[in-house]
Amino acid sequence: MTALAMSSGVSILAKSAFAGGLGRRSRFGVAVSPGAIKNIFYDTGGNATSANDNNGHTVSSAISYATNYAAPDRITPNSTTQLSSSFTYTSFLGLSTVTGPNSATASSSYDSVGRLTSSASPHGAVTYYSYAYNPTVVTSTTNARIVKTYLDGLGRTIKVETGDSSGVKLVTETEYDACACSPLHFAQHDARRPRPVGRRLRGTLSSLGSSSGSRHRWLS
Repeated sequence: MTALAMSSGVSILAKSAFAGGLGRRSRFGVAVSPGAIKNIFYDTGGNATSANDNNGHTVSSAISYATNYAAPDRITPNSTTQLSSSFTYTSFLGLSTVTGPNSATASSSYDSVGRLTSSASPHGAVTYYSYAYNPTVVTSTTNARIVKTYLDGLGRTIKVETGDSSGVKLVTETEYDACACSPLHFAQHDARRPRPVGRRLRGTLSSLGSSSGSRHRWLS
């Protein structure tokens, strides 16, 4: 089921302009899985305003001028305001803060070109991000934990190194097939010397990205 509601912050011209687009997106109005049906309701700007599962569970979102009606300010389950989560954004709609029902807040900061520079979890952990090029590497540091993500020219992850100030502890590598649309396989190994006796997961994906099998062993 898909229903439309008038959005007071959207002009009449915008409402008319979005009418055709909403029709094309109406296939997302109902999600059906074994034993479950989800109904999604949209406003005339194409924003999802509420959803229910036909079992008495509902989620509603509030959208306002603060985000130019492009992102939710608040999400509320079952009309229970005490369980609401609220969101704030930067001028370019980067998520700035998320405040949960218990007032615990997570926050993110960005640089002048919109790249994430730091993020703070509700539990107090702060992660800092830095960027390098040729090759493209994104480094995230949380306390003593360091994760380096290497990207190819298309912005896809090709290697992730996890470790600390003493060195790399774990490496995950990704290769892509000829169509450049999905991972061909991924490999993971423990980079410590000597490697402990154990097993690691090696999996393969088809050209459509579906798993075609897996086996376990340590890489030499």
